[in-house]
Amino acid sequence: MSLSIRIKNVIDKYSKNPSQFAKRIDFNSETVRKVYIGDTQDPKSSMLNAILETFPEIDALWLMTGKGEMLNTNKTYLANTDAYNMVADEGELCVRCAQKDGKIAQLIQEKENLTTRLEKQAEEIGRLKELMRNK
Repeated sequence: MSLSIRIKNVIDKYSKNPSQFAKRIDFNSETVRKVYIGDTQDPKSSMLNAILETFPEIDALWLMTGKGEMLNTNKTYLANTDAYNMVADEGELCVRCAQKDGKIAQLIQEKENLTTRLEKQAEEIGRLKELMRNK
């Protein structure tokens, strides 16, 4: 497996597309895209360093040579990877938060409506009790 294919595998594992991956490793998106589609067979060492610095769970020997496994078996690295995979990207998280905020606002409004309704019903019950006492 070539170096560019190994990098493509890393991109596929950690991002939805090469552009998103480039942002994560703080690297030129066009360069990352060219590696991803196979236009560049010999990526710069600065890209490899950026990948290894951003994703320390990636096994450096595997990335450079293809020997071994993509991920270190170190549990600390694997825990960090699992935490990242829970939320694919910041945009998705923002969308989820906005949806939750909208739902919270809706629930607050429903609570206020129900409180007002209960207060009116309590007043009506009080009025009816008063009428019953006067009969």
